[in-house]
Amino acid sequence: MDKANAKLETRVSSSFRNCLKQKETLVPGNSFLLPGLLLVALIYSCNQAAESCLTSVPTVSAPDTLAYGVPLTGSNQVQTCLLNLFERIKLKSPVDFDSSYNELIQFHQAPTNILLGELMNANESKIYCMRLGSAVSAQIYLLQLLTGNVLEEEEYDIIFTLDGDNQVVDHLVIGASGVLYQRDFHFSDSKRFTITEVTGREETIGPSYAAAYYITKDGKIELENGEVKLAPSNESEPEFGESLIYLNVHEAPAEAFASLAFTNNILPDTVFSTTIFNRNVIIALSGVENHEQTLYVAWPIEQSLDNVHYRLTALQFKSYQTFDLLDQRLVTTNLRKKDDHYMLKFEFEQRWLLPGGNPVTGSPSVQIQHIVLLFQVYENGTLQKTENKD
Repeated sequence: MDKANAKLETRVSSSFRNCLKQKETLVPGNSFLLPGLLLVALIYSCNQAAESCLTSVPTVSAPDTLAYGVPLTGSNQVQTCLLNLFERIKLKSPVDFDSSYNELIQFHQAPTNILLGELMNANESKIYCMRLGSAVSAQIYLLQLLTGNVLEEEEYDIIFTLDGDNQVVDHLVIGASGVLYQRDFHFSDSKRFTITEVTGREETIGPSYAAAYYITKDGKIELENGEVKLAPSNESEPEFGESLIYLNVHEAPAEAFASLAFTNNILPDTVFSTTIFNRNVIIALSGVENHEQTLYVAWPIEQSLDNVHYRLTALQFKSYQTFDLLDQRLVTTNLRKKDDHYMLKFEFEQRWLLPGGNPVTGSPSVQIQHIVLLFQVYENGTLQKTENKD
């Protein structure tokens, strides 16, 4: 028997076995009792079903927009098809492609390899599927699942490829969320994507991960490069301090702050004068240096012709940059009065450089995210960092 005939026989046998599983409810009993002509027709119909069960899945022409979560609902037929395709396949995580990812697993407190059926059958799960495009001899799909409930919702984003026989070639969970970790993805095109992940919760920060992947012409997922960044070892509470300074009244607030040697890392857009508690204060925020930032509030004490004497209160706090920060833009600054304090808000738009890039143009892969910093400012000069937006 030549290789072509052997492949054909294997394909027919596989299709026949899958077909019998799907048809068992329609034709109870032993299937070998079916007449030969009916068996041939059944095999043919099952092959047609196997090849076409994802044809109703919509094609997305701009996969980079998927990083912002634009799910498209799949039908019951698609869900049945997916369950058959992944019947006994354990979903792969980045550790199956990059051994360095082991550094992050201990922070998940969740299983790394799970069955797709377990997710699809989870309580209140919502399932979405879309076609991203094709490699030379494989089709590329993205599957998105939202499981759990409103209080403990989890999300899984799974990229997978199918060959010409409609069999799974490769797969990877490129997006996931849990109580202690968040994994996100970004497509540069349908065959190239990056993964970023952060671990930890609130002040307990774990290691982070970034990696670039590509899909080969036969549908295999390959790691281009990956990097694990360990969390800083020196965890500490925000540090509050006070000092006395003189600022030149003939200079703008940003220039006056920049002239101080110990605050030469001030973000110019964040420096402004305002009135709180009936006092004219100056507020400023430093950039990130050695995983730390500082908020400054200068309270006037007395003024001469050339200088204003200030009491400077400062709050130094942890600020983690996961990967290379290209630039950031201050979107808004807001200050509003609460019961016994003012709530101060800084919102930034940041552009992060991700591993990998466009192999043709050489342009980098960039991810855009928004970050919000919230502080409480009290009349006695005390500063506190908070997560409470109220």
